[in-house]
Amino acid sequence: MKLFTVITVIVSGIGYAGWQSRHLITGPELTIASQPQVVQSGRVIMLSGVAENVTSLTLNGRPIMTDRAGNFTEGIVLENGYSVVSLDARDRFGREVHWETPVVYVEETSVATLSK
Repeated sequence: MKLFTVITVIVSGIGYAGWQSRHLITGPELTIASQPQVVQSGRVIMLSGVAENVTSLTLNGRPIMTDRAGNFTEGIVLENGYSVVSLDARDRFGREVHWETPVVYVEETSVATLSK
């Protein structure tokens, strides 16, 4: 009976250590919830998602914050024409994940109709 208890405790300890080390093994993870369309007619777009196992998160080189669950939502003001939206995440061991997407801002033009 004592041997069974000792083996159970050892196996449980190894299992628990393996489960807790999953963050060390996987590194930083980014999940983008709202992928922007390539062609945009609005000047401001919102980018949201979840960052897991990160200590640093930047959007176009600017640090952004997450809540305790890793959720983030940030607005991006687009320049005229072609832009690249990039998101970089880093964990405490220096491992990095990079995500980027091109975006083209096309200003909406209203067509005026003249009537006689």
